[in-house]
Amino acid sequence: MLAFHYNQRGGPEVGIVGNIEKPTPKEGEVLIKVCAASLNPVDFKLRSGTVTNMFSTPVSPTVFGYDVSGIVDECGEEVTEFKKGDPVFADKLSGASDCDFLQNKHIR
Repeated sequence: MLAFHYNQRGGPEVGIVGNIEKPTPKEGEVLIKVCAASLNPVDFKLRSGTVTNMFSTPVSPTVFGYDVSGIVDECGEEVTEFKKGDPVFADKLSGASDCDFLQNKHIR
């Protein structure tokens, strides 16, 4: 899937638009087909290393974006509140948003 991401901490030059592996939803998660996403100051702080322990985010690859809206594409086991095709919005407490698909369990 296409994603705006980085593989190392640093300045704007470490940002990459490229393909990464499409996630698969785990138990209690959904896969969201992203329609809109945002960049927030925390994205740049995480990328630069200014903030490192706010989220348990691995460095490689880390996808930019915190807020997202889209359509449920696939549901993991134990998901009963949502079904494929449902419109949703979420924040990046799990997953990432500036990409084609988002694996997330923190949706509304």
